[in-house]
Amino acid sequence: MTSIQERRDALRQTPPPSDPEDGAAAGRAARSGATLRLVLLGIIAVMVLGIAGAGGYLLRGNSGSSAAEPGDSSVDAGFARDMMTHHEQAVQMAITVEYASADPEVRTLAFDIETSQTFQEGQMNGWLDSWGLTRQTDQAMMAWMGDGGMDHGGMASDAATDPTGANTALMPGMATPAEIDA
Repeated sequence: MTSIQERRDALRQTPPPSDPEDGAAAGRAARSGATLRLVLLGIIAVMVLGIAGAGGYLLRGNSGSSAAEPGDSSVDAGFARDMMTHHEQAVQMAITVEYASADPEVRTLAFDIETSQTFQEGQMNGWLDSWGLTRQTDQAMMAWMGDGGMDHGGMASDAATDPTGANTALMPGMATPAEIDA
């Protein structure tokens, strides 16, 4: 498996496609661009809601008493690790779209997703560093959420591996490697 940096470098060396001259191809490209915009906007909306909810949860947890640093199997550490994996995939998809699209608006949106998600991933990595924890863990994806009798999207049935290679199940909403390749 290649790293995200290697894929990013390979995609950046490929020039963006030129505008199609054929009328039918232009129509397909316009429909594809509109669909892509909707998909990207949906991804952004889900990410913003997830980050806002997690931020509120983390802020609520730190109000009042002096909290000890989170442990390896804590909710804080689990959230940071899983969201880093989630952001890593968003960056990977944004890079692919940025260099595959001829539409300047789509390319700009993809670049914005790439840069903001990379920044946020760095913030979460900083949390782990400040807590003296590593990115790798033997904890299953989403284990930090606890059971509570809830179904978290059939995580146990997903056989794909996350980008860290540490866990064997994907969190809900993550694309499989085959879906990314497609």
